[in-house]
Formats: sequence, C-alpha cells, structure tokens
Amino acid sequence: MCWSRPCLAKPLVKGLIYAALVWLLNACVVLLAIGEGIAGLRFLGVPGMIGFAAIHTVFFVLLAVLYARFRAMPHSI
Repeated sequence: MCWSRPCLAKPLVKGLIYAALVWLLNACVVLLAIGEGIAGLRFLGVPGMIGFAAIHTVFFVLLAVLYARFRAMPHSI
C-alpha cells in the first residue's frame, strides 16, 4: 500500500483529525464525568492511556481509509 498516493493521503489525514477530536472529547469530558480522571488516568496509567489512544487512532484511520475506498467503488443497481 502506497501512503504517498493523493487518494489515500486525504482519508488518512481525515482519520487522524477525527481520532484526535473524538479522543480529546472522550478524555476531557466523558471520562472526567464518570470519575475516571483525565484520559482514564485514575485506573489506566500512562501505558494504558497511550495504548488506548493508539488503538483508537488505528480504528479511526482504518474507518476513514476504508470508507473512502468503498465510496469510490462503482455502484451497480
């Protein structure tokens, strides 16, 4: 897979932006509201927070790239 192709770079960037925004919302609003601390620091610790952020980012990047690929496929009715 070539990461320098223009058709793949845009979904990759979109996935990274969405991942960052959703992770920040989760870390700073949701987890604080349920008493887990910022980014779940109360129970996860730093390695857990890094692992959660990494898996979360992979999910959103994969989602964006696959969505772009499936959307570009020709439709048959």
